[in-house]
Amino acid sequence: MYSRMCSTCLDNDCVLYMTICGVLLCRFLVVGLFYGTIFYNLPTGTEQSAYTNRLNIIFFSITLLAFAHVETIPMIFISRRIFREKRALLYDALPYWGSLWLPQLPILFLEVVIYCSIVYFMVGFKNTFGSFIFFVYICYIGSLAGFFVCQTLAAMSTTSQMAINLMPLLLLFSMAFSGYLIYIAELPHWLGSWAQYLSYVRWCFQALVLNEFLGNSQLPEGSIYIHTLSFEHQTDYECGSYMLLIIGILASFQSIHYSYSRHYCF
Repeated sequence: MYSRMCSTCLDNDCVLYMTICGVLLCRFLVVGLFYGTIFYNLPTGTEQSAYTNRLNIIFFSITLLAFAHVETIPMIFISRRIFREKRALLYDALPYWGSLWLPQLPILFLEVVIYCSIVYFMVGFKNTFGSFIFFVYICYIGSLAGFFVCQTLAAMSTTSQMAINLMPLLLLFSMAFSGYLIYIAELPHWLGSWAQYLSYVRWCFQALVLNEFLGNSQLPEGSIYIHTLSFEHQTDYECGSYMLLIIGILASFQSIHYSYSRHYCF
């Protein structure tokens, strides 16, 4: 009986998400080609543009992947209509809760792979297989972080419009303390001492900057920019680990949604 509940909820949400899956994948294909064309074959050496343009495309990529999940918020509210059948004892809260995010994981991965495969090689990032895989990995967990932020906002909001309005505020906070808009070392102490650690955009941005600039013989001044950004205190893999911790925290916030579903039935 319980497995039938899980299967039914997943089937309903899979149908819901698959209706826009093609549109989402095409969007990342188009945006990847657009960014790749703008930043095509960036120069190397000691030119300032070789470094600043790489920082630009890295930051734009992260914010794109983080903000791209706003359209999933209304779909969560649509799926709540299915869960109201719990009153007829057809569904339990746990299968419904799992169906909200499980069907999305492979779609998110495909989106990231399509985007990264286009942008990485058109831009001319570090030409090693390991660096490319790490680029995809960081972009994927950054995308997951943005997705779980949207899910948490939807769980805590009474209307989809409220959640959509809150999302830019949280993203702006994360962007402001990423080290891109203002260097971390130049932040006021009362802000820099804590806000930078809560920014998931910062950890993704730092990981990808280190991945591109460290050990890259074509960018001999990479260490200077790393020091300017105050990114020399953690390695790229440590940043990836911090991102996994943030995703774990965000995912745990989903228990709010589960608890609310279980006790109030929307």
